[in-house]
Amino acid sequence: MQLALAETLDKYDDPTAQALAMDAAFGEHIAPFYADQAAIDVDRLATLRHAVLGGPPPPPPVAAAWVTYAELRSAAPWDAEVFRAYCRIMGALGRPDEVYRVRELVVR
Repeated sequence: MQLALAETLDKYDDPTAQALAMDAAFGEHIAPFYADQAAIDVDRLATLRHAVLGGPPPPPPVAAAWVTYAELRSAAPWDAEVFRAYCRIMGALGRPDEVYRVRELVVR
């Protein structure tokens, strides 16, 4: 995002144009990570509500064509490829929606 900010400030003098360019950069670079974290939080809260407050159990995991953050986190200590994918997410080097759908990770 620092590079996007520097490029935006170089390219636009108008504050409105700067704001619109940064909004577009945010949507492209930051929003996917926010959405992923929000989904992770929903799952974790459902688990906590069930365990602590006796709420309904969270739905069981569904077999899918992609992996989840929890699956990456669990497998990362045991598999080098999964560890690298986990680091891509944690370092914001790869968008979650792209990393989670890497076929090799799903198979592993």
